[in-house]
Amino acid sequence: MDLTKIFSGMDKGPEAIQSNFEKINSAVGDKVSSVKVSGTMINGCSGLVDCSKYTIGGRTLNVTQGSFQIGFELNSSTKTIDFAQLATDVDAGAGIAYSNVSNWAVIGAVSVNSGKLTLTISNGDASTISKGTWFNFFMIRAY
Repeated sequence: MDLTKIFSGMDKGPEAIQSNFEKINSAVGDKVSSVKVSGTMINGCSGLVDCSKYTIGGRTLNVTQGSFQIGFELNSSTKTIDFAQLATDVDAGAGIAYSNVSNWAVIGAVSVNSGKLTLTISNGDASTISKGTWFNFFMIRAY
């Protein structure tokens, strides 16, 4: 966008600030709004889940992030855990989770199904992940 077109003809005095903002808004056209909600931890997990939905013009960006502590031990046959419940109208997309366990990094996929966030360990032996292990995660969806 050519900024000289936006700023040309604008008043320079402080009394014209509101008028100038209206000119910028009409030239740019996009309005930005956001909504933030939290998830509820389940299955003995604790932590924090924040979901932010940004609307920029006609586009939407959903960002879900946080950290959680698992509520029970994972083993080689149990590589998944549902750790949070989201509101039904939250569209979280897909993402990743990571943790440092016994001097190595554990990586997993985070998915959402019927509002439940699920961690699925994708590398290594899940039996080294004990109750109380902390994970950080990040999910994104744009449309």
